[in-house]
Amino acid sequence: MPDQKTYTAADFAKAEFARHPNRFIAARVDDSSMPGRTSGVGGDEWMSDREMAENGWSPVRECPNPDDHVLVQGYPAIADLATQWQERAEKAEQERDHWKREADGANADLAGLRAMTAREHLDATWEAAYVPEDGIIPAGAAYMAIEDDGTVVTGTSHSAFTSSNGIWSHRLLDAPTPKRPEWADAPAVYAVCTADRAKERRLWWRDETDSWRSVDGRLCTATKTLIDVTPLYPKGARVTEGGAR
Repeated sequence: MPDQKTYTAADFAKAEFARHPNRFIAARVDDSSMPGRTSGVGGDEWMSDREMAENGWSPVRECPNPDDHVLVQGYPAIADLATQWQERAEKAEQERDHWKREADGANADLAGLRAMTAREHLDATWEAAYVPEDGIIPAGAAYMAIEDDGTVVTGTSHSAFTSSNGIWSHRLLDAPTPKRPEWADAPAVYAVCTADRAKERRLWWRDETDSWRSVDGRLCTATKTLIDVTPLYPKGARVTEGGAR
């Protein structure tokens, strides 16, 4: 806040700027015909040095040591903060532009889908359908079939059949179930369990109806979590406490 010291016209004669307790500011106007200041209160208001002294203004002098000025001392920190905010603003703008491009692309794709004909949708469904790796449509699978004359049908298989017979081509509408590994019906395996914290260890795992329990009591709940597998007993062998029979 401005100090409460009483000033004279001579004090203002030496000052270029002045301030008022009501937060007004004034600056000397370099005009010899009308020496004084303008404060901008209600427009330009001219006052002489004497009037400034009589109306509660305080002269503002240049700081003798600029390095001691509070604004000068705090400038580096303020500058660093401004730089950080500028960088954040630029990053936010880049992210905004990125997601705008993503949204524009998605909207374009959606517009393209809306513009597709029924035949084009069928063609897109055929391209997205799954080609069975072993060439077999399994029993109970939903499929899409195209005849060589372009006829399209869908259905559910009652029994397994070949996906192509020279006239019809069939594809699966749902992702095929992963094939069960040949060793999955072995009574025991020597393997690493990816769900086990000690993944580098190979352990003996015993079959417990498609889950596997290790010799130390750990339970690996899915066949797919076992890797680097070596069946310990031939397929169909019976495991007893003494080993395979």
